[in-house]
Amino acid sequence: MILYTPLSPEEVLDGFGLQTPRTVEVRRGDALLLVEDTGAGYGRMVRLISGNPYDYLKPEWMPGSAVRLP
Repeated sequence: MILYTPLSPEEVLDGFGLQTPRTVEVRRGDALLLVEDTGAGYGRMVRLISGNPYDYLKPEWMPGSAVRLP
């Protein structure tokens, strides 16, 4: 990607990479869920890691859905 701007690279990239969301690994059966902690015992689903293709069809494990943290 090429970015054409009159700004210096320092101004464009200021703050880039400083905030990294805290992700928690949650195991549900044989599946591993990567969940971004949003507080109050809940998180936002980020990624599903599973060898079972039917796990990817479950709407409750869709990226962005709310997941209760243990």
